[in-house]
Parts: sequence; C-alpha cells; structure tokens
Amino acid sequence: MIWVGLGGELARFTSLRGRADDVMAGLGVFQRWRGPFWPHLGPGRCRCDLVTLRDMDVGVSDTDFEVAELVLNRNEPGPKGAKFTPLRTISLGRTPRP
Repeated sequence: MIWVGLGGELARFTSLRGRADDVMAGLGVFQRWRGPFWPHLGPGRCRCDLVTLRDMDVGVSDTDFEVAELVLNRNEPGPKGAKFTPLRTISLGRTPRP
C-alpha cells in the first residue's frame, strides 16, 4: 500500500474527503469511516463499475501541491484498526508550504 500523508491546506482536503465518502456511501460501496481522519492519499479497491467511478463528481479540480518526502509504511491490520510502521523515508529535497 502506498500511503501519502498530507499537510498544508487540510480543510479543503477534509471537505473533499467528506463529499467523496458521501458519494461512495450513497452507491453502497462502503460505510463511512467513523474513526479519526489522517489526511492522506493512497490507492484503494472498489468492487463497482469503472464507469460509475469515472462519472462521480466530488468537486475535484486541478490542484497544485508539493511533495516533500515519501514514506514507505508497513500496513498491519488489527482488531483496533490498521497499524502503520514506517520502513523508509525518502526526502525529495523540498520544504512543504505552510
């Protein structure tokens, strides 16, 4: 699993996440997550039609962002949720914008 943590203007990302959750839950794809939210990007799996995914409108527009580092994490599922253990951090030589 590739997990990309985010910093900076998180209010917009959190709002986007809420809208995406609403759409996906409305399609019956998954139930809304009730635990704490750690802003990140990552690949996922969906057992729905690809056309449905393409046609979803969750308010995404072109967005610029900078990546300061990549972190390779081990994902260990558990009864209280997944545990992420950093295995390697790769600095990309950039300082994230505030």
